Amino acid sequence: MSPLAAWILSLMLSLQPSAPWSNTFASTAAAIERAAILEPIFMTPERTAAILVSLAWYESRFKQDAVDPTRSSFCLLQLDGTNIRGLGMTREEVLSNPDACLKAGMSVLRTSSWICRDHPFLDRLAYYSSRGPTCSIGGALRSQLRVGTGLELLRRLPPPPSAEPALPSMPDACEEAF
Repeated sequence: MSPLAAWILSLMLSLQPSAPWSNTFASTAAAIERAAILEPIFMTPERTAAILVSLAWYESRFKQDAVDPTRSSFCLLQLDGTNIRGLGMTREEVLSNPDACLKAGMSVLRTSSWICRDHPFLDRLAYYSSRGPTCSIGGALRSQLRVGTGLELLRRLPPPPSAEPALPSMPDACEEAF
């Protein structure tokens, strides 16, 4: 396990020390790491990872195959079925694959951040939190709680310096040009 994934796992365990599905926590941490490095939509991979940890905890308590009682929202991030279908994914895919869930989730989070772009940072997931179609006050309050928890995790349990993702090295041809 990489240092970043180990740190993500420590954030998860600080929120949810145990669960019947805790045997999936390491693979969830690894999936969050991949999503945060691939698309650090909250400025840095570490900040993105901390907010994803918070979202996954509030939405599913880190249960990869979570389904809400109405059977309309699925996976770690409790994504609405219409969002999943709109991204060309299936319910089964996001329930069985945390990478697919997080890929779909990142798309929804980007959309929410764009729709709520004129709102304070803590409110930008209001569209996601309210399940659309607006940045409602109820969604803003849920967004503040989720984003605020992620930022608090980052403050209380900062990533170790070795957890910072390595920047890809420059190909030799590019180095020679400089």
